[in-house]
Amino acid sequence: MATESPKLAYWENYFAQCKGKVYEFYGNYGTLRGAVREALGALDSQNPTILMAGCGNSEISAEMYDDGFENITNIDFSKICIEEMLRKHSKKRPHMKWLEMDMTKTSFPEASFDVVFDKAGLYSLMDEKLCGIKFLGEVRRLTKLGGIYICVTLMTQDLIGLIFRVFRANWEVSFAVLPVEKNDHGQAIQPFLIIAKKTKSGVAQIGGFDHKEFSDRPTGQLVEAVAGMLVEENKERLEKGK
Repeated sequence: MATESPKLAYWENYFAQCKGKVYEFYGNYGTLRGAVREALGALDSQNPTILMAGCGNSEISAEMYDDGFENITNIDFSKICIEEMLRKHSKKRPHMKWLEMDMTKTSFPEASFDVVFDKAGLYSLMDEKLCGIKFLGEVRRLTKLGGIYICVTLMTQDLIGLIFRVFRANWEVSFAVLPVEKNDHGQAIQPFLIIAKKTKSGVAQIGGFDHKEFSDRPTGQLVEAVAGMLVEENKERLEKGK
């Protein structure tokens, strides 16, 4: 459990006000299912251990469970959230775990999970950048060799720079563009899917996308900017590898 903080107080109040209503940040499982099943299907384990970091009250864990991925451990530092999710899911989905725990400082042993899944968690931590750094340190520590980190996030320059630095050596990273979503004010927002695989491959090139495919979107300029940052990062990695 994290020590009491303004951020924790905010989320406790948020979940208290939800009263069972769910807001799926940056897309639902239907949006992500194809990519998630492909990524999990490529793992060595047929029954992968999955950590849902900063689970909130999202339905994605339950939907993945019903889709055959039952070995899921959900953590959130909000006691109100975890108690609500236990009441909601413990009988119907008995093999799924719900733990009150700070995602930036977990109590799990090293290499505990095949998958660390993060939907909106990293982005929410970036207003206190040190928290984002601590969380990605936990991702590196907790992910088994050959395992993956799945991150569904909005993009900022600080966030993408942190991803580049933390997952530079011995991680294979790819970026994909997800469907446009709407925020609370009806404005278009652009989520991205990042998948990082833990390897012994040294410094690898980052997998990207053709931004021209998304030029007609209201978020087309952002997609182009992210694509440009991936190109520059790959150039830097190539130069340093010579």
